[in-house]
Amino acid sequence: MKTIFSVMLIVIAASIAAAQSKPPEAPAQERSKVAAPPSYCIGCTDAQKSQRISQDNRDKVVAEGSQWPARPQVSPHAPPSKYTVFKTNFLVNNDSDKEIREIKWTATLINRETHETIQTFPLQTKKKIAAHKSGKLEEKLMVSVKKVQGQVVSATQPPKDPSKGVEVDEKYELIEIVYKDKSVSRP
Repeated sequence: MKTIFSVMLIVIAASIAAAQSKPPEAPAQERSKVAAPPSYCIGCTDAQKSQRISQDNRDKVVAEGSQWPARPQVSPHAPPSKYTVFKTNFLVNNDSDKEIREIKWTATLINRETHETIQTFPLQTKKKIAAHKSGKLEEKLMVSVKKVQGQVVSATQPPKDPSKGVEVDEKYELIEIVYKDKSVSRP
């Protein structure tokens, strides 16, 4: 009886020790080829792990780039621009009894020195202007620097420095006014 009891005690101790020991490692051919922590994706295949890792990397890039994937980075040392921006400000008075919804108009930039037309821009602005009120139409216009500097070259004056600004006059013309009731006026 003592021998049976001692054998049972040894078997129980061995089974407890086996349960508490580390499981044997997988053979070399069964290990994952994807570099990820062991607890990253338990039971996943290598393809699933790599897909999940690439998705996590994309999510980090999106979070770092102000929620815009592939957002272009602005270089601090950019070459001089070939275009310049003019901001138009045109005050429109609504003398009618109807509310304005949209205005089609043109803005013409004129070189103040040479009186040469630089460029004419057809514009369409959606803006609500109440009856008998005024509203300001504002648009940004991109103009080629070559057009701004003009085609006229003086033989007696030295060439102008392109970094200095060119003074321009603006001329505006209303083409079409669309009212709230969808009626149209062409002044």
